[in-house]
Amino acid sequence: GQTVLDFITRQAQAAREATAVRFGDASLSYGQLIERVEQIAGALVQRGVQRGDRVGVLMQRSLDLIPALLAVWRAGALYVPMDGGFPKQRIEYMLADSEAQLVIVNQDLQHLLGAESSAKILRIEDVVAQAFAEKILPADSAYVMYTSGSTGKPKGVEVLHSALLNCLLALIDALEFAPASSMLALTTVSFDISTVEIF
Repeated sequence: GQTVLDFITRQAQAAREATAVRFGDASLSYGQLIERVEQIAGALVQRGVQRGDRVGVLMQRSLDLIPALLAVWRAGALYVPMDGGFPKQRIEYMLADSEAQLVIVNQDLQHLLGAESSAKILRIEDVVAQAFAEKILPADSAYVMYTSGSTGKPKGVEVLHSALLNCLLALIDALEFAPASSMLALTTVSFDISTVEIF
């Protein structure tokens, strides 16, 4: 009956000042993480993102990457991660095939989005505080991950919040992951193992 976002929100309530995300020398506490998630999610909703919509995430690694992924969930949508190192044609294919309503993008990667795309664009650098309310459910989809595809064309695989949470809870037990533990996120966000490293 819960989602990964529920667990993260509860952690923010219990340990607001604890470090949640670290990137280089910069970091976000759990309290700051949730505040940034709310800001980005509000901007998504203001731009028309609705429950069940797909939102592309085309971002370089930064302190805003994880808040952006969580904000898509907070807005009731599911994310479609894309790597800035992908060829432009693959990015265009993924956006069209997934029917993404909007793309969250770093300013430096915006040039990879073709003019023919119907998806709206939200530059992460432009996000300011917004207000809204949405509740995601375990049976909602969390993300669409594109595989390499045995036919040569990538295939989108939709994963539910409940499936992601079950996987993570099993790994917490198997790896004896404690509250003080941390994990290095090495994998590109467009590869499924990134969900284990990040969440």
